[in-house]
Amino acid sequence: MKTSTAMRFAGVAAVAGMIGVAMVHAEGSGKRAGSVKAPAAAKVVTGEVVDLKCYVKAGDKGPAHAACAKGCIAAGGPVGLLMPAGDVVLLAPDEKMRAHLAAHAAQKVTLSGKVSERSGVTIMTGAKLAEAPARGKAEGSSPKAEGSGHKHEGSSHKH
Repeated sequence: MKTSTAMRFAGVAAVAGMIGVAMVHAEGSGKRAGSVKAPAAAKVVTGEVVDLKCYVKAGDKGPAHAACAKGCIAAGGPVGLLMPAGDVVLLAPDEKMRAHLAAHAAQKVTLSGKVSERSGVTIMTGAKLAEAPARGKAEGSSPKAEGSGHKHEGSSHKH
């Protein structure tokens, strides 16, 4: 899969957009934008590994999106953990952890690391696999990607 500058920029723009929306939400709710809700704390979390660009843009997740997510995550795209309740934890992996996450794209995993929240955005740093990923379907996923509207076939996939 070729990684273009435009693809990387789009991924960064998607995450920046999520942060911007969270800051506007915080300002509208009377909370001080940028205030820390919870300081970094060691936590263990379980959820589905998702390619954030496709998930935020079109709701793409689950086994039908696994090949695309694997390629996008491996290429440096933003990655997150979709929690059972629908919340998303933004992951900031090092190169080795990114490779593990790409290999487990669209699978349920348990990670341990430091979790912080600011303005409605939750991020985990220093993530490590706490246990082997569960076999079978990721929690909350369906056999088809929801609302994707585009195909995910090998290296010809484009966003």
